Amino acid sequence: MLSGAITFVILITSGVLPTNAEPIIAAPISLIFIIVVSLMTAPPPKEKQDLVEFYHTHLEDTNG
Repeated sequence: MLSGAITFVILITSGVLPTNAEPIIAAPISLIFIIVVSLMTAPPPKEKQDLVEFYHTHLEDTNG
C-alpha cells in the first residue's frame, strides 16, 4: 500500500499524467508489492493461523 501511495504522490506532483490516472497505475504497483513481500517473508506459525481461522469461523451474532 505504501508503494502505491508513494507512486501516487510522485505522479501527482510531477504532473506527468492527468489527475484521475494515478490510481490506475498505483493500484497495480501496490498489488505487485503485496505479492512480492508476501513471497519473501516466512508464513505465520501454525498456531497463529489456527487462531485466525478460529476467529473467522466462530463469529457470533452481536446484533442481539
